[in-house]
Amino acid sequence: FVPAWIAYGHTFSNVEESDQAMAAYRNAIRLQPGSHLGQLFMGMEHIHSGNLLLAFDFITKSQHICPFDPLVYNELGVIAYKMKRYGEALKYFQQAMRYSPSTVDSNEHWEFPIFNYANTLRKLKRYSEALEYYSKALSQLPNQSSTYSAMGFTHH
Repeated sequence: FVPAWIAYGHTFSNVEESDQAMAAYRNAIRLQPGSHLGQLFMGMEHIHSGNLLLAFDFITKSQHICPFDPLVYNELGVIAYKMKRYGEALKYFQQAMRYSPSTVDSNEHWEFPIFNYANTLRKLKRYSEALEYYSKALSQLPNQSSTYSAMGFTHH
């Protein structure tokens, strides 16, 4: 049962047991090779471990299986951001925003590509645009302290 293996992997990931999380995700990949989720979560675990090249490999495999998942593009943006490839990160975050659900009920779960896009704009010293996107992020998830903190850094 693949969703159970993925949930099991998330449990280990949340307590920073990376090896066990990856073992669970590998089982998900083995049991359902046509699904992009095992590849995606394996890549995300590699991001947490600092293995950005391996993360990129797994997440691009996930992208080839499911080219319209916004989480895939967000994670590719995170990798580019961590590698200081800010222009590339912006493109990935834009794609993540484009593919994000647009209904009011689901938007609160998709605040993070907007926030990541704003952070990238701030790194590029495009401060007024960054503030605009931080405001959009707050409209999706009000009272998010990390967004207010980032806005403070942008004003500073």
